[in-house]
Amino acid sequence: TSINLMLAEHGPESAVRVGQEHSGHQTIDPTTRAHMRSSYGALDAVVTVTEADAALVRAGLDLPSTPVVAIPNSIPAPGISTSTLDSGLIVAAGRIEPAKRFELLIHAFARLAPEHPEWNVRLYGSGSAVGGLRDLIHSYGLDGRIRLMGSVQNMGDEWTKAAIAVSTSDAESFGMTLVEAMRAGVPLISTDCPTGPREIITSGEDGIL
Repeated sequence: TSINLMLAEHGPESAVRVGQEHSGHQTIDPTTRAHMRSSYGALDAVVTVTEADAALVRAGLDLPSTPVVAIPNSIPAPGISTSTLDSGLIVAAGRIEPAKRFELLIHAFARLAPEHPEWNVRLYGSGSAVGGLRDLIHSYGLDGRIRLMGSVQNMGDEWTKAAIAVSTSDAESFGMTLVEAMRAGVPLISTDCPTGPREIITSGEDGIL
């Protein structure tokens, strides 16, 4: 957003100036949104990653002469094998931060674990909430069944081992991990954020919102 503001206010008028938003509009602080409202009209177009976020930008910024268009994020064509879906592994990945709410996954799995001993969880990523999640896992006595895997260079290989992919975020601008899991043929379970997952998942067909 800061780069878009610089472009709007200082970019040469001889250039086509396109602002690209990767942050969900609702997650941007009110002071910055006010700055955007006064400056973004100088842009030739604004691009978001979801239709829902494009609608929020149109409503929130009032840009009558600046098109606001959604272009989803993309990933490379599949260069990996697809999952066999018989591993008994639930996989989640992302920044281990409070907004990702991975504790919801732990609470949910703790309810299911006694009746489904064949299932386990692998959680990939790093961040400030790792210690709290580790304590929560230990409190449930699930240290061997919910594993905090840390960050990996190639999540593609890990998605192919999954039988289910899970996202528990409070908010997403898009949801790249969902698309990456889909590329490996893995069904999804996701919270229905205001933007993102509902434009990726058709609930009941390729996953559950």
